[in-house]
Amino acid sequence: MSEYVLSLSYGKDSTACLGAIKELGWPLHRIITADVWATDTIPADPPPMVEFKAKLDAYILEEFGIQVDHCLLYTSPSP
Repeated sequence: MSEYVLSLSYGKDSTACLGAIKELGWPLHRIITADVWATDTIPADPPPMVEFKAKLDAYILEEFGIQVDHCLLYTSPSP
């Protein structure tokens, strides 16, 4: 069986893909994203973006029943 995966950047294009997938009734099994962190406690994204990502993750879980898989990338040595 095929697995359909969306790579989510939280930008306008990948976010719009979610709406298109839902509207077209296409299958979606998994959503992945890479989170960039400045250190092990400080995200590289500004606070409004961190908040937006959390809200979109909650929406995705509610509408699609999918928990977004986050891969952490560090800009400095990882902990």
